[in-house]
Amino acid sequence: VPAETGPRGFAISPDGRFVAFTTTDTFGGEDTYNPAGLIDPPKPTVWLMPTTAGAEPRKVGPGIAPEFSPDGQMLIWRHEKDLRKLNISEQSGPDSVLVPGGAAFGDIVWTHDHKAMIFVSHRGGYDFIGRYSLGADRVEWLVTGVERLAAPVLSPDGTRLAYVRLNGREHTKVYDFTQSEPMAVAVLDLASGQSKTLWSSRDEALGEPQDGDTTLRWSGDDRLVFSSEHDGFLRLYAIALAGGEA
Repeated sequence: VPAETGPRGFAISPDGRFVAFTTTDTFGGEDTYNPAGLIDPPKPTVWLMPTTAGAEPRKVGPGIAPEFSPDGQMLIWRHEKDLRKLNISEQSGPDSVLVPGGAAFGDIVWTHDHKAMIFVSHRGGYDFIGRYSLGADRVEWLVTGVERLAAPVLSPDGTRLAYVRLNGREHTKVYDFTQSEPMAVAVLDLASGQSKTLWSSRDEALGEPQDGDTTLRWSGDDRLVFSSEHDGFLRLYAIALAGGEA
């Protein structure tokens, strides 16, 4: 790892054979800190490195947020407006664009057949959830509206998508981003397109888990576990798809 920059966000391939990471710290998108006032400041760069002893890292190119596809065949990352890819089997070859405009895909979740990705599209105060099938000429919008959406996660059988719903933000109002806020847990049936709310809070509830995992996760195909601090303490709760008390 280049000592002068240090590794930042990193990912490990599913088979453990590769590590991807970025160098240079950023503060939103690909903008970097530049305390030295350099005319040409360091740019965030994606690297790929085999985990075998003595291996050397490969400088893939500019970009941020590297991650591997679930089958481990592709490294994907964001650069400018696009989602780019590198085929791991051709790691010495050139990279290419996977999805034009795909840099706007956030919280990417791959479908179980690895042929599509579900993502959150952040639109400034509100969000949509979309699905993009590789090679398609358009995005299919699964959840729309004026609320903010987060933490999408597929059920083990791949038929449902759970997500967290938050109030939308008004552009003329100043918010305290350190303050917790009300939240709801919702589930989308991917076959019917119908979404339902399983649980919602009246008071501030959203709290980040301390284990570095997601706010929302499945426990089997019929139960969800989520973190909330609506009683003043951060706890884990479980709720059945049939509803009832969390």
